[in-house]
Amino acid sequence: MAISISTSNNKTILEVKKSFSKFKESIDAKMQTMAKTGALVMQATLASQVHRPPLTGNLEQHLTVKRVSTKFGNSYRIGNIAEMNKSKEQGGAPYWYVLNYGKRYDTGRIYLPPPVFGYFKDSEDRRVRTNSFAFNQKFISSVDRKRAYWIRPKYFREIPYITKAKEALDQLFKMKS
Repeated sequence: MAISISTSNNKTILEVKKSFSKFKESIDAKMQTMAKTGALVMQATLASQVHRPPLTGNLEQHLTVKRVSTKFGNSYRIGNIAEMNKSKEQGGAPYWYVLNYGKRYDTGRIYLPPPVFGYFKDSEDRRVRTNSFAFNQKFISSVDRKRAYWIRPKYFREIPYITKAKEALDQLFKMKS
């Protein structure tokens, strides 16, 4: 004697499991697409804000998508905070938090870059210090008293790349629903 359990539209449990499995795969694929889109938006936002060459791409390289499996299912993460918090010498990008929020991760205080002594490349004349000139020039740290001068930053402009990615995903989600 066989026992058959059916749903309201006469599907067997095996058919329901298959449908549910396909549904989970579809959701997983959409989550992966959203994570990849978020990572691309973050990378593009950072790349578009480079004013002084060279772009090292160090932080952008850390913004990769990784699938994380748990007992509750799969999720996707962009970047690995433990890896990014490592020092530059260890291959990390510890400035990720400051760059996004404009604050220090450990204290929560507004970040202000330390003063530096140097000059902007191609700046032979110390009197040429306008923002329009220096904005796109590479800064060279130097003790050359003929060319160099103190630069004391008064503020730090954050690049909210995480927020931009969230906004882009929100817009994308609204358009599809």
